[in-house]
Amino acid sequence: MTMQTRNQQLVTVIVILAISVTVLVVVYDVIAQTYVLHNHVRHNDVKRTRDVKLLKVITPASHHGSSLNNTFVSHGLMGRLGNVLFQYAAMYCIAKRNNLTPLFSDPMELKNVENPGTLVNYSVYLSKKSRTQLLRERFCCSYDNRFESLPNDHNYSIYGYFQSWRYFEPCKAEVLEIFKFKKKYVEEANTIIGDLRKQLPNKVLVGVHIRMEDHTSERATRNGKQIAPPEYFIRAMTYFKNRFHDVRFVVITSSQEWWLSNVTRSDDVVFHNRTQPAVDMEILSRLDHIIVSVGTFGWWAAYMNNGVVVIFNDCFKPGSPYGNQFLHNSTDYFYPGWLRM
Repeated sequence: MTMQTRNQQLVTVIVILAISVTVLVVVYDVIAQTYVLHNHVRHNDVKRTRDVKLLKVITPASHHGSSLNNTFVSHGLMGRLGNVLFQYAAMYCIAKRNNLTPLFSDPMELKNVENPGTLVNYSVYLSKKSRTQLLRERFCCSYDNRFESLPNDHNYSIYGYFQSWRYFEPCKAEVLEIFKFKKKYVEEANTIIGDLRKQLPNKVLVGVHIRMEDHTSERATRNGKQIAPPEYFIRAMTYFKNRFHDVRFVVITSSQEWWLSNVTRSDDVVFHNRTQPAVDMEILSRLDHIIVSVGTFGWWAAYMNNGVVVIFNDCFKPGSPYGNQFLHNSTDYFYPGWLRM
């Protein structure tokens, strides 16, 4: 065998090896991106997977019928209604600001929303050579400006709760349009509100939301979560009674006995028995004004309400694990104009 023949064979082997490595890299990319997209919630928050149904990926309805960008940003959407709304809103606006296609898993909580998005075939994204970069928020309740500018030459899978209005303020009108509840929930809320207006004509109706259940556990207390005390509700109610004439308070809570024992048995309070979360949020958002305690559910009811919002200011213990998530700057969490008590 001549030296030239050996060199040719060596070149052939090198070329074959190079092609094999390239194929392996492409296959790895596809597998890695598929894993990130399908297991995003599972490997980040195992305890929440019962609330998330990872069956399909959606993109906001405003993209329907238009061309989608070649690179995406995805989120696993974890938790219940309030948490999911924060993550969806943040993801939608982050994608829009960075010219990325937003891809979401399809949690059961979004079944309450009239038109959360349009099904897309995401296999086209998984075939891209660029890898998916996983980005985690630094803190759950403070704004992380890293998400303002993301190069759109590759994909992102982001993880976090994104509980700051600053993530989606540039897209507020679109977010509120997306978060309109399904007709059946709106109609049920209309009936309840209509009955209240008939029973209490010419009254100023102030919604009151009390969240206690998962904020009173030993773990929640240890992490620094605090519930609103009776004094908070008394101060908030006094504020509205001093500001408006003929006020009635519509209390939505699963802790009615706690209210009656600790706050007031006054006849200016009406209790609404909790129904579907979407119905309760729709009612709270449509009453004249609102008082909220703690939790993301009440936060969103307040955000959707066009009246005066009073919110509990001390939802966390300073210096606690939970309190540190606010970076001692809770203005990222509390919306401007809300009255903090």
